[in-house]
Amino acid sequence: MVVLGGGDHRAERAEGVAPRDGAGAGASMSGTQRLVTGLAALNTVNASPVTEYLMGRRRSPLSSRSRLRQEAEVANMVQAVEAGRFGWIRNYYRTREQIIDSARSPAATYGHTPMGAAVAMDRVIDRGASLGDAEAALFSAGFTDKEMRTNGILQRMALPEYWTGSSTLTPAKAMPTFWSGSYR
Repeated sequence: MVVLGGGDHRAERAEGVAPRDGAGAGASMSGTQRLVTGLAALNTVNASPVTEYLMGRRRSPLSSRSRLRQEAEVANMVQAVEAGRFGWIRNYYRTREQIIDSARSPAATYGHTPMGAAVAMDRVIDRGASLGDAEAALFSAGFTDKEMRTNGILQRMALPEYWTGSSTLTPAKAMPTFWSGSYR
């Protein structure tokens, strides 16, 4: 039999000739194919809910870090339950709104000026906000100039004697001599 090209395996089978190129029902798999098939079967067993139940209710128990992942997930669940029970999340959002409101009132009084940013920063910090929360509150209050917000934070950190916490902050105290740059 003369076969041109790749050949027709059906014709070879009909004549009783073994198929070439590993094709057909009786062909054996290569080592790589067997490895991939074995790993696929192992992955199926690893992802099975039955295996999870039998191996101590741990998801993907054959994975190398399954125990560590389970411990982290349990710790996160416990923390979420405690946060809900003690009202931390609700309290955080309530406090966040109060902090933003304490930044909006100086913005309404002094405008979005360096003086307004200084007074807003003072009031936000007095409310108990961290410096990161203070910058976010100033941004939410409309202080869009990043340099102004950053200077307010730096002055609050560097010159605590200028910040008495009183609501009557004078421009001389709010704008020390090293305030550089114009914002408008």
